[in-house]
Order: sequence, then C-alpha cells, then structure tokens
Amino acid sequence: MADNQDIPIGRVVNVSIEGVPVGLSRTNMNIVCLVTSEKGFLNSAKRTVAYTELTGIASDFGTFSKTYQMAKYLFGPANPINKGGGYLVVGYWRAISETVSPTAGYLKSAELSEAQVVGNLQTVKDGSFVINVDNGETPQVISNVNFTTATSLEDIVSILQAKITGATVTKNGLNQIIITSSTTGIASSVTYMDNHSTGTNISDILCLSLGSGAVSVNGKASETLAAETKEDAILEISSEEPIRGCVFIDKPTSTEAQALSSLAITQDVLHYDVFSDSTNFQLDVDNNFVWANKLRGGVNYRTLYDKSADRGLAVAYMAKMHTVNFEASKTALTMHLKELQGVLPSKYSDGELNSAQKVGLDVYGTFGSLPKLYTSGANDFTDNVYNLIAIKRFIQIDVFNALGGTPTKLSQTDEDMQKLISTVERTLSLFVTAGVIAPGKWNSTYDFADPEVFRRNIAAEGYYVYAKPMAEQIQSEREKRKAPAIQVALKLAGAIHSSDIAIVFER
Repeated sequence: MADNQDIPIGRVVNVSIEGVPVGLSRTNMNIVCLVTSEKGFLNSAKRTVAYTELTGIASDFGTFSKTYQMAKYLFGPANPINKGGGYLVVGYWRAISETVSPTAGYLKSAELSEAQVVGNLQTVKDGSFVINVDNGETPQVISNVNFTTATSLEDIVSILQAKITGATVTKNGLNQIIITSSTTGIASSVTYMDNHSTGTNISDILCLSLGSGAVSVNGKASETLAAETKEDAILEISSEEPIRGCVFIDKPTSTEAQALSSLAITQDVLHYDVFSDSTNFQLDVDNNFVWANKLRGGVNYRTLYDKSADRGLAVAYMAKMHTVNFEASKTALTMHLKELQGVLPSKYSDGELNSAQKVGLDVYGTFGSLPKLYTSGANDFTDNVYNLIAIKRFIQIDVFNALGGTPTKLSQTDEDMQKLISTVERTLSLFVTAGVIAPGKWNSTYDFADPEVFRRNIAAEGYYVYAKPMAEQIQSEREKRKAPAIQVALKLAGAIHSSDIAIVFER
C-alpha cells in the first residue's frame, strides 16, 4: 500500500452519470404499402422492401412489372410520398404455394438520424455492448470500440463489422443498420444489443436495443408453404414495417375486403380500394360490399369508384392523403377537390353522384375541364379517419414516454398526475397548430367534469383534458398503480367543402 497518498475526493463527492431514458418515436402516419403477388425480388422469405425513390423499384422489379406501374403513382414531379417524411413499403402476398429457401436471422435498427448518431458517437472511445449471434453458448462481449474517426453511418457500419463475428453489418437507404447472421435456418439469429457492465453503452444510440424500435427476426428453415390469405399477408408485412396506408395491386374479393376492413380497424391502418361495378351504387347489403362496409362502420377501408377500374386511383389517393406533417403548421388537408397525378377522371351523371354519396364512394371526375376528387363523407371523410388515428397514437406514445422518461418514478399524487395531463395537452396542441383541431362551440349534450369549464376550454383551446383527483380514486385501482382515467374532448377543425351563395338584386 502506498504511503503519503491524498485522500480520494470520491470519498466526499461521488459523481455518477446516468443517461436520459430513450423515448419511442411518434407514429409516422406516412408509411404506405403496395402489396404485390409478383414473385422474384420478394418472396415468402423476404416479405418487404422500403423505397424513397422510384429508381429502386425499377431496378428490383423491372419497369414492366405491375409493382413498378402502380408505384409510379406515388413518385412523380411532386414526389408526394416524401413530403410528409414517409416512404413506400412493397410487401409480398403469397397468392400460390411456394417453396422457400432457408433464411438468415437478423437485427435491424430503427430509422436513424445520421447527423445525430455520428455526433453522439464521435466522442466515444470506449464503446461497448453485448450481442449473441446464432444463440452461442457465450454472448459476444464487445468493448473499447473507438468511434472518434467516424464521420458517417458507413464508417460506423465498418467499425461494427470489424468487431462482430459470425454476422454481416450493412446499412440500407433508410439509414437502418442491419446485422445479419452468416448462417441460415432455424438456429440462425441475432439478439438485441444489450448493455455491457463497463464502457459507454452504444446500443441505445444505434437503436439496436430492445424497446428502441429495433426488430430481431430469427431465420427459417426451407419449407413449402401453402397459399395465404390477403389478411395473413398484411399481418406478416405489419410485423416488419409499421405501415399506415395500404393498397393491394391484386383486387380483393368482397370476402377478402371484409376481412381486411375488420383488420384495418384493429391495426389503425387505412386500406384503399377501387370499385367499378354499377351494383356498387346500390343499397344492397348482399351484393354491394361498399354499402355493407359502411353499415358495419368500416371507416378504415376507403372505397373509391372508377368506371375503368383503374387501381392507380387508390394508389394516387393514398399518396396524396399520407403527406401530413403533424409537427408543422397548417399542414392538415382534405381530399375533397384535390387533383391526382397520373389518373384519368371519369364522367358522372347526377344520379351516379347521388348514389355514390349515399353508399360511401369517393369519385374522381371533372369540374368543367378540371379533374378533381369529389368526396361525400358518407362513410366519414378520409382525413377524419387519418387524423384521429394520428391523435390516438401520438398521445399513446407521448404518455408512454412520460411514464418511462423519468429515472425514478411518477408518484400517485395530483402533482405528478398533472404531468401526464400536461403531456396530453402538449400533444393536442400540435394538432391545433397543424390545423386538425380548432377552438369552437361544443354542440353535443355530452360533457364531463364541470360543464362550464368543459365548454370554456373547448371554445378557447379546441380541447379539454380532465382526470379525477387522486383522492377520488378507488383503492383497488390505486393498488394496481393505475392512474385515474384521463378524459379527452376535442373539436375537429373540419373543412369547408361547399358553399351556398344567395344573390339579391334590384332593377
């Protein structure tokens, strides 16, 4: 033992560093999907691929493919799918039986901000993490990873590749890092990155840890698979990509459409479909899916009419709708009277328009020489459905992050409960700024809490958020550590679609 040493300052002041918990990203409402049965680039082993440009689809599927021809409606001079920060997912539907080769397990990160990740890692000389490839007896403990020379995600990928054995590290066009096992089959796997006891944990920075938005998929053995339903295809696609809009290139039957409509409600996804038969104008539950879907409350299944049965109408409609940036100002839109790129309008009689309005069909026609969408709202307006899904999922994520964003806890007190209420209010204020919610008169007889306060808040803010005091919560709920129920009322801003003008004159 050394003599005459100073007393360590840590005996008096001990400093530790704890990172702020990483929160989940808000839902991207503008991730849309084209579902194709064209086999080649995609198959049952490779179900999805993402694109931000049309050139990639041309390269992968060919310019003569149905997939490419439909994708053209999403990418054009205006490039609408990129406007709201979205991207296109092409998903595979196994329409006939198929024998698939064995696949490799992989770990894929959430979509990364290159500037943010590189900036965070450039100061790290002792990066560390734990990962297991192919369920090895001993996980790989990686330490002392120096990122100070990294200037891009490509550099980070190269550094990781030099440290991880038994796997290939790559980056895709969406700035997602993918770690793929070198083997295939059911034993092929890559676990989520975990923390190491020493060094600087980088798994959260790279969004490769559990709960960070990363996805870990095990490999599969070679097998012969039977044809699947369109519903099963959506479930498979959704497990890989968080899609919010969807069009099947192969038109669903009425039975398939009903299954997809029900699934769309549970998944918070909008499906777009085109109809072209005159029976679709009839109030016939047995022979007209459109009318039956409306009566069942299938608002997530958006029904369009085109006399030439052009499914491009559904794709172009979806491309236009899924462009809203809810974190910007005055971005909310309505589909009424919008022009769609690449779609030819049809001519409609008054009788046809009246029938379309009754059953819940939107049409693309002409006003004079101008091609415009005519939306009836008979099965609600598409923007209402789209906006309410966004509100629901934004609140869900923001409250989750509020609960998980403290290194200690939120106590069962009115003070800490107010933090959750304030979180909901901040989220709703985004939608006020975006033009989805607006102050106004509450016309319904329904209210909660103090009716005067309720209506005053709706008139002033466009929303009201309320929870009962903690003292009024029943003991059994308190013991479950549940918060008192939060009630939310909001006034949608709506949209002006038509106007009556009265002219009075005198001679």
